[in-house]
Amino acid sequence: MQIVRKMNNALGGTTYGQRLGIAAPQIGINKRVIIVRGNVMFNPTWHPSKAPMSTITEGCYSVPKKMYQVERASYGWAEWLDINGRPMRDKLRDLPAIVFQHEIQHLDGQCLPDYGELIESPSPQTGG
Repeated sequence: MQIVRKMNNALGGTTYGQRLGIAAPQIGINKRVIIVRGNVMFNPTWHPSKAPMSTITEGCYSVPKKMYQVERASYGWAEWLDINGRPMRDKLRDLPAIVFQHEIQHLDGQCLPDYGELIESPSPQTGG
């Protein structure tokens, strides 16, 4: 699939960060597609737990080499269609949950500067 190839090429071509995720809108494709830690996800949705949110530090390829503090659910349930159109559901926690939430926000037209607090002395935990 051409969209997935373009997304993988864009993610693989980054020169910084951990290449944990990317959303189609980040490269000009207006589709609800994300890649999270190598998993291609179509029409993803997120259902966070009711547990208290955690403050974490994140980076983003859309705002290179800047780090932000953001609030994230430490776990929740993700739903999506896989590359073959099969419905998938999984409980995500820790880093996969963080990356998933980050990429979902790109699909909803948001980027880190829209909801995070810029920090001056970054110590990155994630990026995408």
